[in-house]
Amino acid sequence: MSVPPLLCQAAADCAQGVLPRCIVALSPDQSEMNRTEAVCGRVSGADLLLGHAKHNTTQSDAEQYRCAENKLEEAIKNLKDLLLHLFTNDTKPHFQKLITKKWLTKNTAFNTIMKSTGILCRFLKYLLPPHDKDLAHGIHHYLVKEYITQIMKRKMRLNNLRRKKAAQKMREEGDLINKAADDMGSEQKILHHAIHIISEIIGAKKKYDIEPKLDELFNLYPDISEDHILCILHLHGIGNNKKLLEHFQKLQEDSSISDSSIPRLFSEIPYSAQVACFSF
Repeated sequence: MSVPPLLCQAAADCAQGVLPRCIVALSPDQSEMNRTEAVCGRVSGADLLLGHAKHNTTQSDAEQYRCAENKLEEAIKNLKDLLLHLFTNDTKPHFQKLITKKWLTKNTAFNTIMKSTGILCRFLKYLLPPHDKDLAHGIHHYLVKEYITQIMKRKMRLNNLRRKKAAQKMREEGDLINKAADDMGSEQKILHHAIHIISEIIGAKKKYDIEPKLDELFNLYPDISEDHILCILHLHGIGNNKKLLEHFQKLQEDSSISDSSIPRLFSEIPYSAQVACFSF
């Protein structure tokens, strides 16, 4: 059984980031996400067809099969990159509205992020393993990283009255992100804890309640830096507490974790060394 020419052409078209020529043209008024969904369906079908061809190919078809397989793999990678690109562009403006004074009383921005996440989840059904897991992991990592990034921007400093509210809100939103990740099938369980631990630091009433949380945060995410800790303490309102910083420095000095075994999260999160001028 030879590899169908249309399959080769469809894979090649997708690899170039365009709709396969074998797909009926979509009407101009359809959204980019709808167009992407059409590509998802066709690439998924091509993946299944190619798998069938793999088990029914003859020796003379081997080269043709390998060519189609390589093009399809590239098409699937481009498709995953496109979905993540659309998702980040859609949600980043809403993430920027989190961890602000308005965020304390409004749920609009976060709800919009979760709605976009739900829409993106429907595309996972078009991807076969392991591609579905790869995309789910990418979405999960982005959600956690972008949420924590807002904490690192020093947009505000909490007082006693607002601290409890902020900690509770962060905990609830962390739960919703974790649930969305589980629904997608993400297996990066270590990401479940980051927002929760930070929320517990924010909600701590006494300085000595923060130390064990710093231990927990560092043990799970040893790539966290002193600058990240300073941003968290700034949001808490405690500021540059000498005792807490010395405690964290001791954790770093005593650590025996090698760089190769460190899960990457905070090393990918930028931080601000100065307080933002406005809190919107």
